[in-house]
Amino acid sequence: MSGKLVEFPRKLDWKHVDCWYGRVAGTLLYAKVEESTDGNGFNWFAWNGPVTLGSGNEEKLDTARNAAKASMESSIVVVHPLPVKAGI
Repeated sequence: MSGKLVEFPRKLDWKHVDCWYGRVAGTLLYAKVEESTDGNGFNWFAWNGPVTLGSGNEEKLDTARNAAKASMESSIVVVHPLPVKAGI
């Protein structure tokens, strides 16, 4: 491409996409469900900070929400510290 001018489109095509966005307060757990741009169902994503926990495509919005929530719930690790006795 050296020496060749490439002209990108000057006008962006914007499409309105309905989106549901959720977050677990006090954590880095996030979920997003959005209508697929090609109109074929709903895409869902779940992540913990920079790590993707899961993603997929479902036909219905509620099914996609539940899949995102289930992905987050199955990835959560709960650690309970053991009690420490004094003097040991």
